[in-house]
Amino acid sequence: MYYERLIEEQIALKLRTSGAVVVAGPKFCGKTTTCMLYQKSFVKLNTKQAIAMARMNPKAVLVGENPRLIDEWQKAPDIWNQVKDDLDFNYEFGKYILT
Repeated sequence: MYYERLIEEQIALKLRTSGAVVVAGPKFCGKTTTCMLYQKSFVKLNTKQAIAMARMNPKAVLVGENPRLIDEWQKAPDIWNQVKDDLDFNYEFGKYILT
């Protein structure tokens, strides 16, 4: 069962006015579950293999329909630079959600 969260309106607004949205908070508070409402594609960096692949080729993590949810992005920190570079080159609102 999903419980509606107060942050939902803010996420929706940020996706309409920003290229990327970072949703941060403590473990198991519902960040990913909430953000799944807004994504059209996603990748979860929750296994050693997924993390290793993301570290080897962080640009590949960005490939997918937008908004692209990248869960646990901090496990491959260069993803941040790839998101920034992509938005510098081809800015669109609501491209990425990082949790």
